Amino acid sequence: MGLFNLTSDSSGSSVGSTFSEPPLQEVAQPAWKERKGLLGEWSFALIIAFIAALTIRTFFFEAFRIPSESMEDTLVVGDFVLVSKMHYGSRVPTTIGIPFTTYYLESFTLPRLRLPGFTKVDHNDVIVFNVPGEVQPIDRKTHYIKRVIALPGDTLRIQNKVPLINGVPLQSGDNIKYMWKANPVEGKEIPHMRLKELGVYQMIQPQRQGEPLRFEASRLVSKEVETWPEVKSVEPVVKNSHFREKIFPGNSGFSLDQYGPLYIPKKGDTIELNDQNWAKYKEIITRYEGNTGVRVGENTYHLNGSLARFYTLSQDYYFVMGDNRDSSLDSRTWGFVPFDHVVGKAISVYFSWDAHASQVRKDRILKKLN
Repeated sequence: MGLFNLTSDSSGSSVGSTFSEPPLQEVAQPAWKERKGLLGEWSFALIIAFIAALTIRTFFFEAFRIPSESMEDTLVVGDFVLVSKMHYGSRVPTTIGIPFTTYYLESFTLPRLRLPGFTKVDHNDVIVFNVPGEVQPIDRKTHYIKRVIALPGDTLRIQNKVPLINGVPLQSGDNIKYMWKANPVEGKEIPHMRLKELGVYQMIQPQRQGEPLRFEASRLVSKEVETWPEVKSVEPVVKNSHFREKIFPGNSGFSLDQYGPLYIPKKGDTIELNDQNWAKYKEIITRYEGNTGVRVGENTYHLNGSLARFYTLSQDYYFVMGDNRDSSLDSRTWGFVPFDHVVGKAISVYFSWDAHASQVRKDRILKKLN
């Protein structure tokens, strides 16, 4: 016996005693209705694709192109970098505008919110962030990419170009780029054309025989040059304080290569408001944490209209530098990076284009960043 009992109705057709399913039908549609249906399907698919792309870009990953030499030799001009926004927690946008454009509602901003991340910012991380000093809303500021040198709560000192964190030299890779000077052996001339063969194009040739040749390169290249028979020694070019340099904080007496000591503020720190601290923390207190602060007398300050002796920080701050140490505008010149300005962690180079040679740099594709 089968699963269902079939009986006949008065018209002679078979009817299932439990249920019946209507047959599939093919109905001819007018051509204009068919085109309208296809257009609707394509429109729906494009809308879904646009929403998906916007969601991925906002909360998961974003691609950036490297336009300058400030991170050489880790990143070079023409690299396309993939940045993870999930590592430190994705930021919820603070402005509403037209996606993938610079247009937004200037009169309307949303609260600053960040989703949970699965790791914290660490020493030597390469991060993308919004430039703190600009006056636009955070998510509309220019993007920079630099390496994290010091974390909240660290004390930073730079001696002869070498960063020391809490008194211990920061271990960094051989890709860090400096200005070096190669001292020639007496009576010898350093062949500068050989430097070009090593990929060095920024150099200052000596005006007189016996003077050092200066060149911008990584530590690996400097070690190679030091082995040349014409070279007596190679050493970094160290800059002391100079009146033309813009250094943070102002009037500190620091230089780009002889810097600090400088404490990196962290969330929960309570700062005494005095004339010495005001130079370091004014931007933090007024711009990044949204207070109104003014000096009303010697070591005397008003915050939000009231006399204040202390202020407690509401977020963490970071100190960043470019890997091309002598060709980078970074925290040494404009100060700390607030955590709410951090976009994400740079994790890999997914593509690279050499504009001078008009070709793809195949060796850099899918290169992981350290």
